[in-house]
Amino acid sequence: MTSPTFTLPHTPEAQRAKRVLLVLQGVWHLEMFASLFQQLPDIGWVVFIELPQKTLTELSKTLPENVQVVGSIVDVMLRIDTFSVCLTTLAVAHRAHVRGIQIFFACSQLGISVLEIQHGLFQLGINYYDFSATPGDGFRNSSLGQAGLNFRDGLLSWGGDDGIGFPQYHQLAEAEDANYVLILSNLHWSIFSQAEQHLFYDGIQGLVRNNPHQNFIWKPHQAEIQPRLEHLHSHLIKGAIPNLEVLTPNNIGKRTTSELIRRCTCAISSPSTVLLELEMHAKPCIVYAPASTQGLMSIIKKADTYVLIDDLISQCSMMLAKPASYRLETGQLKPFDPVKLRRKLKASWNAESIGKKAVAEVIVPMIGMFQTSAALNKIQSTTRIPGGT
Repeated sequence: MTSPTFTLPHTPEAQRAKRVLLVLQGVWHLEMFASLFQQLPDIGWVVFIELPQKTLTELSKTLPENVQVVGSIVDVMLRIDTFSVCLTTLAVAHRAHVRGIQIFFACSQLGISVLEIQHGLFQLGINYYDFSATPGDGFRNSSLGQAGLNFRDGLLSWGGDDGIGFPQYHQLAEAEDANYVLILSNLHWSIFSQAEQHLFYDGIQGLVRNNPHQNFIWKPHQAEIQPRLEHLHSHLIKGAIPNLEVLTPNNIGKRTTSELIRRCTCAISSPSTVLLELEMHAKPCIVYAPASTQGLMSIIKKADTYVLIDDLISQCSMMLAKPASYRLETGQLKPFDPVKLRRKLKASWNAESIGKKAVAEVIVPMIGMFQTSAALNKIQSTTRIPGGT
């Protein structure tokens, strides 16, 4: 039995070889970057996702040889000078993105460009902004009611004359029809009022019960499956309706959203990036578009929409009967262009050597702060206040 090789000679060429640091929100974004890894195999990709080591080890087995995964921000900092450019989906000024912003600060201090890569059809700081009356409400929205700047030196957008295209739109497998209506939602979003959330979930229940001989699959966003929203959708999640299959993180297995879209008959969706994939596979679709989404839906070139339950039931019936009449056009869909992406990366490439003294001056105070914060979190997690929770 041959053991794997985990070491290589240290040569001047190996020391000069630099890589791209990819700072992601979570594992779910890796599917989007599969085409980048595949089409730019000569680039070394280092993906930072904060995860336990055991999880990272299992994840690494699913990735190409030119991709490494790192789960510790300290490990990233200690190797920060080996990266020529940083790509990220964590550039929005949001309290949940502080980890990424800490990395961007170090990159900025050392002359490493940070490029935000678009990861959503609707994205703060790219094509819309939120002016909620109470920032921080709902799903911890970060908006302060004005169009703000994201933490980035440049932007890799999907659409427009300068866009790199939609990463998933590349070497597509042929679409199929597996005879189910796919329901896709992201109702955890703070823009939705509770009344609008109720209306969506009750509408789905009414539609499914009204069509007992039609198969439905509902794939809610993973953030919807949380205690705060249980009272709104528990009647659907519990599986009481025979012709509705609900896919949650616990039972979805290896099925991906992209694969579900590729094989569906047609779809019902709330405003989301999945609209691009539905258009990409030419799938008929109707979109839930209550009042709070009107600003978002104005970005879309053509879509059939609904709000009320009776409208959903009638439109779904017509969509199944005349699917060609329900084709979506976002106006934002372009095939992925790896040549353009390579050109943009090289234009921001940092070829300069960074001295270790400069690196240490930047990262040592930050690592000390991380260690202090971790120690405080450990104390808080082990301390029990009498009468507390």
